[in-house]
Amino acid sequence: MVANITLDKEGHKLFTPGKRFENRVVRGEHFLDLKMTSVAYNDNGWYVCYCDGAFLQEVQLVVLVSVVVGKPALVGLNFTLHCYGLTAKQTPDNEVHIYWKKDEENVLSAKGPHLTYGPGFENRVFVRAGLSISQSAQLLGFSRTTISMIYKEWCEKGKTSSMQQSCGRKCLVDARGQRRMGRLIQADRRPIRM
Repeated sequence: MVANITLDKEGHKLFTPGKRFENRVVRGEHFLDLKMTSVAYNDNGWYVCYCDGAFLQEVQLVVLVSVVVGKPALVGLNFTLHCYGLTAKQTPDNEVHIYWKKDEENVLSAKGPHLTYGPGFENRVFVRAGLSISQSAQLLGFSRTTISMIYKEWCEKGKTSSMQQSCGRKCLVDARGQRRMGRLIQADRRPIRM
């Protein structure tokens, strides 16, 4: 279920988002409208509206992704290789396996919250400055549940919110099987080009 609208005893409308859509859906301007925020690629699909158990309408959501083709990769600067794919929305986080290869050698493997880097690629998974940790992790294919779990663990290890704001480049890393989330603090202030 994405969301449910019911009436209480006094006739007030109660809006209840589904478990996977908490903090992402709200009522639209019209009674039956549904407004979705922070649309993710996996939100692609058919959505069905029912009223009192009766089918009303089926709507297909097509999520478009803009990809820049032909952008040059300059030595010493960051570059993003975009890849989008649909995953089964009900797949547990620890069963999702995403990996990148270059010339048949592993670059990055992500299974659930665990990252494994290929030789020479350790700590080189960067995302654009300005993205939240959640957005950054989503670009790597992590679900919101996994992101919350990693972020909570990261905070419990003594990291403070004031430290989080002190540097610009963010990264998700996994050192010897230990999940941790952090940012690279670098004196290099060159603009990040992606």
